[in-house]
Amino acid sequence: MQERSNIFQQKQSKPHITEDEKRTHVKNWSNSGLSKNAYSRQHQIAPSTFIQWTQLYSKPKSNFKPVALESKPAKAKPKDSFDSVLEIITMSNLKIRFSNMADVSLIVSLVEGLSECN
Repeated sequence: MQERSNIFQQKQSKPHITEDEKRTHVKNWSNSGLSKNAYSRQHQIAPSTFIQWTQLYSKPKSNFKPVALESKPAKAKPKDSFDSVLEIITMSNLKIRFSNMADVSLIVSLVEGLSECN
């Protein structure tokens, strides 16, 4: 009977893992190329525990891609021109409004950059 209680005590005593160690494991996993299950097995961490750590300490993935735009000086408007407004609405309901834009290449560059984000 005493042997059984020793086994139970051994299973209950787990080393305390600090928050920094958890963050380090998550960072190492993200650079390892392994699945969460494979990494957790390799480091003797319960998969459910490791999944919780990754949810807490992983950096959210962003779809943001920087877009480089160059502005050219606007040309003088002819007398018979009119003011215009261009509005772009993305799938995520982001609205971008341009008023009196003379540089079409700037708008084209912006649209190309936005299309790469999807």
